[in-house]
Amino acid sequence: MKRPAPIGMLGNIAATYIMLLTVEASSGDVTAPVFAPRPRFLYTQQELAAWRADPGRSNELARIVARAGAALSEKRPIPDKEGQWIFYYACPLDGARLVADAPSLHRCPVCGKTYDDERTVAAWRTLVFNEIDAEVRDLGIAYGLSDDARFAQRVRDVLLRLAELYQRLPRHDRWGRRGTLAVVGGRRYSQLLDEAFGVIQLASGYDLTAPAECFTEQDRRLIEENLLKLITRDIRTFQHFIDARNNHQTWFNAACAVVGLVTGDNDLIHEAVYGRRGLMFQVESSVTDDGMWYEGAIAYHFYALSAIQITLDAARRAGWNFSANMRLRSLWEGPTKIAYPDGTLPVFHDSDRASLRNYQPFFDWAGHYFGDAMFAAMGRGDFGSKERQTSEVLRDIGLAVLRKGSSLDAVCALMDYGKHGGAHGHPDKLGIVLYALGRELALDPGRISYSVPEYRTWCRTTAAHNTVVINGTDQEETEGKLLHFEENADFASCLASAEAAYPGWRLSRCLVLTEKWLLDVFAVEGRNKSTIDCFFHCRGAVTTDVALGTCTTALKGSGYEHLRNLRSASGTPEATFIFSDEGRQPLRVRLAGDDADDGVFIVGEAMGYTINDRVPFLLRRRNARGTVFVTAYDFGGSQAAVESLEVIPAEESGIKLAPWLALGVRIITTDGTVTVGVDMRSVRSRNAGVDGMSFERVKVARDGKQTPH
Repeated sequence: MKRPAPIGMLGNIAATYIMLLTVEASSGDVTAPVFAPRPRFLYTQQELAAWRADPGRSNELARIVARAGAALSEKRPIPDKEGQWIFYYACPLDGARLVADAPSLHRCPVCGKTYDDERTVAAWRTLVFNEIDAEVRDLGIAYGLSDDARFAQRVRDVLLRLAELYQRLPRHDRWGRRGTLAVVGGRRYSQLLDEAFGVIQLASGYDLTAPAECFTEQDRRLIEENLLKLITRDIRTFQHFIDARNNHQTWFNAACAVVGLVTGDNDLIHEAVYGRRGLMFQVESSVTDDGMWYEGAIAYHFYALSAIQITLDAARRAGWNFSANMRLRSLWEGPTKIAYPDGTLPVFHDSDRASLRNYQPFFDWAGHYFGDAMFAAMGRGDFGSKERQTSEVLRDIGLAVLRKGSSLDAVCALMDYGKHGGAHGHPDKLGIVLYALGRELALDPGRISYSVPEYRTWCRTTAAHNTVVINGTDQEETEGKLLHFEENADFASCLASAEAAYPGWRLSRCLVLTEKWLLDVFAVEGRNKSTIDCFFHCRGAVTTDVALGTCTTALKGSGYEHLRNLRSASGTPEATFIFSDEGRQPLRVRLAGDDADDGVFIVGEAMGYTINDRVPFLLRRRNARGTVFVTAYDFGGSQAAVESLEVIPAEESGIKLAPWLALGVRIITTDGTVTVGVDMRSVRSRNAGVDGMSFERVKVARDGKQTPH
């Protein structure tokens, strides 16, 4: 028998609202929800019966029941005090998750330091509450499959105890505020987000066990009114202190949808889906036209998607289906547009290293919900890695994705020029990441861990990204603009600018990608002479034809304190730096023009995806009012593809232009000579020219023959 798809597994506004009601309901009126007999959320009685009757799932059933039996034997004690932010349960020295030697003593498994302070102990209680919530859900499933009354009895006892406890715990948040001041805090947990996640687990287990004989009507009333609905009442009261677009709101909606379904509360499930902050509102306001979550971080994209799937499952159980909503469907498509050729995902903003394969269950879910063959294939692990992908621009989120080649030999460069990303955004306009030679080379550190100081002192600085820093300060929160994008048989190119990242400065960056090299032209124009740093963080040990010595240059600024093992040299007209990983093809980075403006090269190490992940960097420093950094990233490996790189002055009507306004670059490669002209000016009424080649934005000529524009 075919296995049923898992349901709900942790797997201007008014105008939009009215429009959505019209789109989603054929008559313009929302159909009343249907509340079938319990259980009605994770599984129905029919689905449980089919599972029990399926010989192919007997081993799985036995494992679930055995695990529930072990939990029953352990009878994990329920804490009698509130919890704290889970990220406090980590060693601030190295970010490692602590280990409980005793309820009041917690040890770092890496450095051995112990902690017994109340904040750490309270964070441990959060971990215990998380385990209890999951236990309630798992015991509920085990009861549904085995009809063992002991499992239902344990769920009843835990839920009644939590109902009594929840009412008397004080509101508190992770910043130490208590009572009415803790507006985004919780009771059991230190934030509403955790309360929402927890109540979904509790309601799931309750739904499966509530029909058991051990529950009286009074038990059900106490659990529903004093725990499940009380938690959602708190959520509905205080959710207005959170941005309605935020990923937290997706979990608030999921909690209300599940509790509404399980308790048969029409208003609660209706608000979760159709309310002013509900799922349909978020589909319009939080999902970009590209199918990306507006915060621009893959981790939060899928975190929000987890809650959305739960809400959709609850809605489907109530008789509401949104599989025809294409904007909703795009949420599963968006991440595939930015994936590297090997399926891994670039790390932008508050995110972590991950792969599309990590999210395989999401695509499996989408294959069932949307009846989509592509999603179903991805759910089985087929991500079409051998297919040639095309370049594209995600204009709403603001990402330019340049691709060349096919299969795992393809190359990919992404530039982040768009939305800041709200509370989870980083000051990284015009930052790039690079995949070539079968791996990610230039990287963004993401968020490391919220539990260590380096999250703020490094990850949330401009210096941690592959972009430009002015006077050692971080960029302002801003949104850039795409000026050019083109793809043809020979190359893919883009040009973007950011005019508010630094007040009084204009940043422009042009990328031209071929299968063998990437040309990077980064122009900076300001009002006053200043220190301009261009960072490149890349995997591999660094060697160079430049004579590096002890670094005597003062490095000051946000994040600069984390730069280590520094060596430096004066800038030169042309130089090559090679980033080599043992046993892998090296990346050659060829530079031009660093002898101008008191140019300095600095190399060293900074942080990657963890505080102990040491990643080399190349910093190019200049003191100028305007300058341009010209770079060719060579993917030739052991055989260099780029032989020479030369900056050519651009002119207009016989007058030479400042290089940060327009310039030409001549690249001599093993396949011939390529000349690129780039005009960074905001006004396009005139054409710049290089060696008789005129161009408005970006023009590429190969061996003197211009490519189609």
